[in-house]
Amino acid sequence: MKKSILFIFIIITLSACVNSKKSQKKSSVSSVFSKLENKSSSKIDKNNENLSHSYKLISKELTKINNTFKGINKNTIKDFLIDSGMFSNPLPYEKLLLSKRKIILTTKINNISSKDIISKLFILEALNSEKEINLYLRTTGGWLNDAYAIINTMNSIKPKVNVIAIGPVESAGTVILISATGKRLAYRSSYISVHANRTKNNRKYSKNNVLFESFEEIYRKHTKIPERWYPLSSNNYYLNPKQAKEFGIIDEILDWYY
Repeated sequence: MKKSILFIFIIITLSACVNSKKSQKKSSVSSVFSKLENKSSSKIDKNNENLSHSYKLISKELTKINNTFKGINKNTIKDFLIDSGMFSNPLPYEKLLLSKRKIILTTKINNISSKDIISKLFILEALNSEKEINLYLRTTGGWLNDAYAIINTMNSIKPKVNVIAIGPVESAGTVILISATGKRLAYRSSYISVHANRTKNNRKYSKNNVLFESFEEIYRKHTKIPERWYPLSSNNYYLNPKQAKEFGIIDEILDWYY
């Protein structure tokens, strides 16, 4: 009897020890989880604070921008950015145009639009070095150095580049047109402007003097404009396609049904 009582006492004692160890483990695990929760919540709080601060700064800057352009039509701003070449809407059918070996330039001539044209010229040469390329042009002009970059590229690739005036072509755009390595064409409804935004500079080694020396050399080489027009200046000479052909600026006139 005494042995059985002793045995029961031992079992009860052991079970109590096991339960106490389990509870200790549970409490330690729960404490670890609570610490992790506290840390993560503090990190979340900090992230939220940083985000809210960033949102405030962005909101402040947007308010400034909004105040700057208050009263200006949003479409006007977009048109300005597109025309300047600073922003352009990607054409979903550009791949199709390139497959037909057609390039379009309808913005001002600057470092962005010239990079686009130059890249496409090199791509088309890599695809086929024998087949000619058509560059469709409608531009009010732009930077001469960017126009020269396009001209130099046309001269450095093997395919002939036909340049087609599909609308008004002015200033630096006219320089590209007359420098075509293939045919120089213009639609009957287009016009071409010959002028130079020359600024007076008497310094011997000025950038403007260098640019306009090349400008006039190109006109003398590729056209038959009257000698009295030289030196080319800010005087605008607007020519219809018939006059442009007479002065050797284009080779052919295209009709609408062509």
